Amino acid sequence: MESFDITPEKCPESFGDVLYQLRVKDRITQQTLGELIGYSGNAISRWERGQKLPITIRIVEDLSIVLQLSTMEKNRLRRAFLCDTLKNVLEID
Repeated sequence: MESFDITPEKCPESFGDVLYQLRVKDRITQQTLGELIGYSGNAISRWERGQKLPITIRIVEDLSIVLQLSTMEKNRLRRAFLCDTLKNVLEID
């Protein structure tokens, strides 16, 4: 099984920070983004503040579609999600 490196060098950004940057770049509000993927603006806010994470990678894919992310941006968002998810499971700060 292939390992996934979650060292700070490999996971420099949090999911919330990346999502915030990409959402602001697209000039879309938290409320609008939430509505477009079937969640509330409050859910988007919690994700951006690092209080919660989306429950599945499918939601991250939906965000990528709505925000019309490039392949590089999509990979950046996915990596941040996977890193934060693994950190939470392993209880790493």
